[in-house]
Amino acid sequence: MTLIAQHMMMLFGKAFDVESWVQENFICKEHVSTIKVSKYHVPDIEGCSTENETKMRLIEHKDLGAITLVYTGEAKGGLQVLVNGKYVDAPIMKDHLVLNVGLLFESATKGEVKALNHRVRMPTVEELPKSDRTSILYFVNPKNETLLDPHNPDNTISFGKLASDYVKITSVKDTV
Repeated sequence: MTLIAQHMMMLFGKAFDVESWVQENFICKEHVSTIKVSKYHVPDIEGCSTENETKMRLIEHKDLGAITLVYTGEAKGGLQVLVNGKYVDAPIMKDHLVLNVGLLFESATKGEVKALNHRVRMPTVEELPKSDRTSILYFVNPKNETLLDPHNPDNTISFGKLASDYVKITSVKDTV
Protein backbone atom coordinates (compact mmCIF):
# COMPACT_ATOMS: atom_id res chain seq x y z
CA MET A 1 0.00 0.00 0.00
CA THR A 2 2.92 2.33 0.63
CA LEU A 3 3.90 2.45 -3.04
CA ILE A 4 0.32 3.09 -4.15
CA ALA A 5 -0.02 5.85 -1.54
CA GLN A 6 3.26 7.49 -2.49
CA HIS A 7 2.32 7.39 -6.17
CA MET A 8 -1.08 8.98 -5.41
CA MET A 9 0.59 11.65 -3.28
CA MET A 10 3.03 12.49 -6.10
CA LEU A 11 0.14 12.80 -8.58
CA PHE A 12 -1.75 15.06 -6.18
CA GLY A 13 1.42 17.03 -5.48
CA LYS A 14 1.94 17.75 -9.18
CA ALA A 15 -1.73 18.56 -9.77
CA PHE A 16 -1.96 21.02 -6.87
CA ASP A 17 1.52 22.53 -6.99
CA VAL A 18 2.80 21.04 -3.72
CA GLU A 19 5.13 18.48 -5.32
CA SER A 20 8.25 19.49 -3.39
CA TRP A 21 6.33 19.37 -0.07
CA VAL A 22 5.09 15.84 -0.94
CA GLN A 23 8.56 14.74 -2.06
CA GLU A 24 10.20 16.01 1.12
CA ASN A 25 7.63 14.75 3.63
CA PHE A 26 6.02 11.60 2.20
CA ILE A 27 8.46 10.01 -0.25
CA CYS A 28 10.94 9.22 2.49
CA LYS A 29 11.62 6.42 4.92
CA GLU A 30 10.65 8.62 7.90
CA HIS A 31 6.94 8.88 6.99
CA VAL A 32 4.67 7.55 9.75
CA SER A 33 1.82 6.08 7.73
CA THR A 34 -0.22 3.44 9.54
CA ILE A 35 -2.46 0.53 8.64
CA LYS A 36 -5.57 -0.61 10.49
CA VAL A 37 -8.00 -3.46 10.02
CA SER A 38 -11.57 -2.62 11.08
CA LYS A 39 -13.99 -5.48 11.61
CA TYR A 40 -17.67 -4.56 11.71
CA HIS A 41 -19.71 -7.47 13.09
CA VAL A 42 -23.31 -8.32 12.23
CA PRO A 43 -25.46 -6.36 14.71
CA ASP A 44 -28.58 -7.50 16.55
CA ILE A 45 -31.84 -6.46 14.92
CA GLU A 46 -32.25 -3.73 17.56
CA GLY A 47 -28.97 -2.20 16.40
CA CYS A 48 -30.03 -1.87 12.76
CA SER A 49 -30.78 1.32 10.91
CA THR A 50 -34.40 1.90 9.90
CA GLU A 51 -36.19 4.08 7.41
CA ASN A 52 -36.65 6.70 10.14
CA GLU A 53 -33.35 6.35 12.01
CA THR A 54 -29.79 5.90 10.78
CA LYS A 55 -27.59 4.29 13.43
CA MET A 56 -23.82 4.55 13.22
CA ARG A 57 -20.99 2.04 13.22
CA LEU A 58 -18.51 4.91 12.96
CA ILE A 59 -19.57 8.50 13.62
CA GLU A 60 -19.16 11.43 11.24
CA HIS A 61 -15.60 12.66 10.89
CA LYS A 62 -12.92 13.95 8.54
CA ASP A 63 -9.62 12.11 8.31
CA LEU A 64 -6.68 14.05 9.76
CA GLY A 65 -3.81 12.88 7.57
CA ALA A 66 -3.08 13.56 3.92
CA ILE A 67 -5.04 10.73 2.35
CA THR A 68 -6.58 7.47 3.53
CA LEU A 69 -6.78 4.42 1.30
CA VAL A 70 -9.58 2.01 2.18
CA TYR A 71 -9.63 -1.49 0.71
CA THR A 72 -13.25 -2.56 0.39
CA GLY A 73 -12.79 -6.32 -0.05
CA GLU A 74 -16.18 -7.96 -0.50
CA ALA A 75 -17.89 -4.60 -1.10
CA LYS A 76 -20.29 -4.41 1.82
CA GLY A 77 -22.14 -1.09 1.97
CA GLY A 78 -22.38 1.37 4.81
CA LEU A 79 -19.85 4.08 3.94
CA GLN A 80 -21.60 7.41 3.51
CA VAL A 81 -20.26 10.83 2.46
CA LEU A 82 -21.75 14.26 3.06
CA VAL A 83 -22.79 15.82 -0.26
CA ASN A 84 -24.65 19.14 -0.35
CA GLY A 85 -25.63 18.82 3.31
CA LYS A 86 -27.02 15.27 3.01
CA TYR A 87 -25.41 11.89 3.63
CA VAL A 88 -25.42 9.55 0.64
CA ASP A 89 -24.18 5.99 0.28
CA ALA A 90 -20.76 5.85 -1.35
CA PRO A 91 -20.55 3.50 -4.32
CA ILE A 92 -18.50 0.55 -3.17
CA MET A 93 -17.14 -1.98 -5.63
CA LYS A 94 -15.57 -5.32 -4.81
CA ASP A 95 -11.78 -5.31 -4.46
CA HIS A 96 -11.35 -1.56 -5.04
CA LEU A 97 -9.62 1.19 -3.12
CA VAL A 98 -11.53 4.18 -1.81
CA LEU A 99 -9.43 7.32 -1.41
CA ASN A 100 -10.40 9.85 1.27
CA VAL A 101 -8.64 13.20 1.31
CA GLY A 102 -7.67 14.32 4.81
CA LEU A 103 -7.32 17.67 6.56
CA LEU A 104 -3.55 17.78 6.08
CA PHE A 105 -3.88 17.69 2.30
CA GLU A 106 -6.71 20.23 2.48
CA SER A 107 -4.33 22.52 4.37
CA ALA A 108 -1.47 21.91 1.92
CA THR A 109 -3.69 22.87 -1.05
CA LYS A 110 -5.05 25.96 0.75
CA GLY A 111 -8.51 24.41 0.70
CA GLU A 112 -8.55 23.70 -3.03
CA VAL A 113 -9.06 20.00 -2.20
CA LYS A 114 -11.55 19.45 0.60
CA ALA A 115 -11.55 16.70 3.21
CA LEU A 116 -15.02 15.14 3.15
CA ASN A 117 -17.15 14.35 6.15
CA HIS A 118 -17.95 10.65 6.12
CA ARG A 119 -19.34 7.96 8.38
CA VAL A 120 -20.26 4.28 8.41
CA ARG A 121 -23.89 3.46 9.05
CA MET A 122 -25.36 0.31 10.58
CA PRO A 123 -27.07 -2.00 8.11
CA THR A 124 -30.82 -2.24 7.76
CA VAL A 125 -32.65 -5.46 8.69
CA GLU A 126 -32.75 -6.35 4.97
CA GLU A 127 -28.96 -6.05 4.77
CA LEU A 128 -28.30 -8.14 7.90
CA PRO A 129 -27.40 -11.48 6.28
CA LYS A 130 -24.51 -9.85 4.44
CA SER A 131 -23.59 -7.03 6.81
CA ASP A 132 -20.38 -8.46 8.29
CA ARG A 133 -17.73 -6.05 7.03
CA THR A 134 -13.95 -5.82 7.16
CA SER A 135 -12.06 -2.78 5.90
CA ILE A 136 -8.32 -2.33 5.60
CA LEU A 137 -7.36 1.31 6.07
CA TYR A 138 -4.01 2.87 5.22
CA PHE A 139 -3.56 6.32 6.75
CA VAL A 140 -0.98 8.26 4.75
CA ASN A 141 0.97 10.46 7.14
CA PRO A 142 4.17 12.43 6.61
CA LYS A 143 7.30 12.42 8.71
CA ASN A 144 6.80 13.83 12.23
CA GLU A 145 8.56 17.17 11.57
CA THR A 146 6.18 18.13 8.74
CA LEU A 147 4.41 21.45 9.21
CA LEU A 148 0.65 20.98 9.11
CA ASP A 149 0.25 24.24 7.22
CA PRO A 150 3.17 24.40 4.76
CA HIS A 151 2.11 27.87 3.54
CA ASN A 152 2.19 29.43 6.98
CA PRO A 153 4.80 27.82 9.29
CA ASP A 154 3.59 29.76 12.34
CA ASN A 155 -0.01 28.57 11.98
CA THR A 156 -1.28 26.07 14.53
CA ILE A 157 -4.39 24.43 13.15
CA SER A 158 -6.91 22.85 15.49
CA PHE A 159 -4.86 19.76 16.31
CA GLY A 160 -1.36 21.20 16.40
CA LYS A 161 1.50 22.61 14.35
CA LEU A 162 3.52 19.52 13.40
CA ALA A 163 2.54 16.13 12.03
CA SER A 164 3.67 14.55 15.31
CA ASP A 165 0.90 16.55 17.05
CA TYR A 166 -1.88 14.88 15.09
CA VAL A 167 -0.30 11.43 14.82
CA LYS A 168 -0.85 11.19 18.60
CA ILE A 169 -4.61 11.60 18.17
CA THR A 170 -5.20 9.50 15.05
CA SER A 171 -5.53 6.17 16.79
CA VAL A 172 -9.25 5.51 16.38
CA LYS A 173 -11.03 3.38 18.97
CA ASP A 174 -12.38 0.02 17.86
CA THR A 175 -15.67 0.18 16.00
CA VAL A 176 -18.68 -2.07 16.55
